[in-house]
Amino acid sequence: MRTSVKEGLLQRQQRYLQLTTQWRIRVRHFPNTNYANLSQQWVEKTIDAQIKETEQLLKERIDDGKEDMLPSLIARERERLRKTYEAITQGHEYETLITIEGHRTFCVAYGALEAISGEEGIRGIGYKELFLPGSYILKSQHLFLPSLDYNTVYQQLSRVRTEKVMPEASSSLFEIFGSPLLGRILLLGETPFHWLPEDFVRIEQQNSLYLLRSRYWYYDKYQIREKWLTGYEKPDTEVQEQIAQMDLSVQFLIDPQRNFSISRFEDVNGQQVIEVTQWREYNNVWIPSQILVKRFTYDVRGGQLVESGGIPTLLGAEVTKRQTAQVVIELISVSETHEKRKMEDFLHPDLNLKDYRLGITPEMRAVSYTFTGSLPNLSELERMYKEQQQQQPPSQAQPSYPLWAWVPPAILIALGIVWYIRGRRLKRG
Repeated sequence: MRTSVKEGLLQRQQRYLQLTTQWRIRVRHFPNTNYANLSQQWVEKTIDAQIKETEQLLKERIDDGKEDMLPSLIARERERLRKTYEAITQGHEYETLITIEGHRTFCVAYGALEAISGEEGIRGIGYKELFLPGSYILKSQHLFLPSLDYNTVYQQLSRVRTEKVMPEASSSLFEIFGSPLLGRILLLGETPFHWLPEDFVRIEQQNSLYLLRSRYWYYDKYQIREKWLTGYEKPDTEVQEQIAQMDLSVQFLIDPQRNFSISRFEDVNGQQVIEVTQWREYNNVWIPSQILVKRFTYDVRGGQLVESGGIPTLLGAEVTKRQTAQVVIELISVSETHEKRKMEDFLHPDLNLKDYRLGITPEMRAVSYTFTGSLPNLSELERMYKEQQQQQPPSQAQPSYPLWAWVPPAILIALGIVWYIRGRRLKRG
């Protein structure tokens, strides 16, 4: 059963790589009632703490002679954070379009995300991203857009050059799914086996469908896949063993009658549920024509923290499940890709690339090189990085990076608001 499911998913991936699809995405973030009564004083205090971290980071990384830029960058970041808290308490809605072209061995996605900005005349940020199935991403520099008119955006993005090599889960366009890997699976047709460790996967048959469950789900936007496969093979402590026995898992529902398409996804504890609600058949390929994404959080009040078997447990708490966001994704059009292109068409010889696959955190280990027809593997990249470090003067042992790499962007993508704040849990001061 496992073999047939894996083969079916792989065939589905190959078919998607020959298609061009266009999607309309409608996003709604619900107001967070827990923070509706935040005082302005508390908001400013929290922002001050964040600004202090950003300022220290900038002082460490800003190039000599550019110190005079610091006040304006800090002011811009402060304004961005104020708009972020406003969006959290009042909610936010918008829609956008994404086009995906399959070119047999890779896909190219073009799209623009609406922005919350203190900058006049900026409506969104445009992205062009190249995806290799189960592998890293090639990205263009983001493009600030005065309009979200689709035809204009597409024409502008088609001319933007690719210049960065990034980890697999760092897609900006697919942040709408929480994990960008889910966007790769549902919109690019990639098999989830790229991101699931075989030892943790089990497949059950449910009537005419297959339920794929995994108690570990790869999602690390800062590490490449080759480095994800360590440290998770077997539980090595009593606590890990007990957690493993809880049967916490992500779930993919697979429909073999529709080319082994994913019809439903649910993550651990149901904090995110994705369901295909409508389908379209095109040349014997089943493609979702409507996808519904729901994200939830659990509000916890009261209770007593006790330890049971080495695992902290909260007893007597009031737990309420609350929906934080809803995304509706609709298929506008599907066709065979008319002009199949090679990756070399996007990576012209003598193109200067900056490769971030060695690390984004805890330190940036970027490698700059000229594309000569193929990309270096990790071993070659490591050697190139060491050589570049040795060639730099001692005063510049740390490579110089653009300021956007160190400062939270002056424009906050509206889609990412909930996830930005979720990673930095708000606590009343």
